Amino acid sequence: MNEQPKKSLFRRFWWLIIILAVLLAGFVLITNKNPRDDKSENLGKTITEDAQNVKKDNDIKFTHQIFDPEKVSHITPLGELNGGYEEAQTINGVMVNIKKDAGGNADPIEVYAPADMTLEDYSYFPDGNSPAQWHLGFRISEDMKMSFDHLSSVPDEIKAVTPQTASSAYVPPTKRLSFKAGELIATTSGTEQAHNWNIYLRDDRKVNTFVNQERYEKVKQGYSFLNAACPFDYYGDFEKSLYLALMGYSKAGESKTCGTNSKDAKGSVSGLWHLSKEGVQAEYQGQYATPFSIYLASSNEIIIYEIGKKRYILGDKNSTYKDPTSVTDSHCYNLTEYGDSRSTQGYAYFKIVSDTEMKINFNSSGSCPSSFPETNAKTYYR
Repeated sequence: MNEQPKKSLFRRFWWLIIILAVLLAGFVLITNKNPRDDKSENLGKTITEDAQNVKKDNDIKFTHQIFDPEKVSHITPLGELNGGYEEAQTINGVMVNIKKDAGGNADPIEVYAPADMTLEDYSYFPDGNSPAQWHLGFRISEDMKMSFDHLSSVPDEIKAVTPQTASSAYVPPTKRLSFKAGELIATTSGTEQAHNWNIYLRDDRKVNTFVNQERYEKVKQGYSFLNAACPFDYYGDFEKSLYLALMGYSKAGESKTCGTNSKDAKGSVSGLWHLSKEGVQAEYQGQYATPFSIYLASSNEIIIYEIGKKRYILGDKNSTYKDPTSVTDSHCYNLTEYGDSRSTQGYAYFKIVSDTEMKINFNSSGSCPSSFPETNAKTYYR
């Protein structure tokens, strides 16, 4: 008699019991959150961080020598070769000076791929009675390109894809050609007279700084002012030290670094200047070249390039010697062709107008006047 009412009571409230059970289970799940959920969140963060680290850790490293340092007398640092007229692009590379014998001759040296890379463009330029030379450009990665100028000869596999038609333009090879790190890509004794040759490295992840940054941001191709990099910075410490020991404008050891292609110093005359307010044109207006540069080289000499179609080098014995970064108002230099020369070849008088404007008055004869001559002065811009 008593069991039947209990059974009816259960049947009457079975739905309530189920609801309470579901609510209790939900409470347990909420208060005891599966630790895998947190791990999943953290796993996403870890993967992102690891991806960034992998990208950082996988930054390109050069594993093979570009050339044998023992065969080189010195390496002109970035920004110190020159900065004017048609050679404006050379401030964005380093110049390798091959050792010469007593007669001024140099044996060819081998040029190797420092990393895996693919031939992207070339030019072939015979020069009158002089032996023909090559310019080769290689793609190392999406962000990085390395080019070599004044190469004397190239292997047969490069000749096969680069028709030897005289051209100063950089054109692509007829078919894809890749090289492994350490493979020979050329031999060279450099230019016929000076026996030097050039290496240019463009790394789009690197940004150089100029007083008028906007000018160079607009020049994305060609001279590569913004992204010029030192090729030796991509080696391990030991290999890098071998190359850096050769750095100098006129001899090894003048510089402890690879230099920088920007000699711009705000408020001073030091750096690169242009006759136009935009772009980078290679031309002359009378005696005045554009681009024009003035800077203190690692040899401690003042380089003025190029004016009157000449480069002037001023040593510290020059009575008008003054670091261009210290010229913030006006200053006149008595010009000499060589740093140790006492023979004056005219003057260049500089006058700062603003951070982005200056005037130059040049005369190929005479000595510095007492004040800046406004007549025939030329205005330059950053």
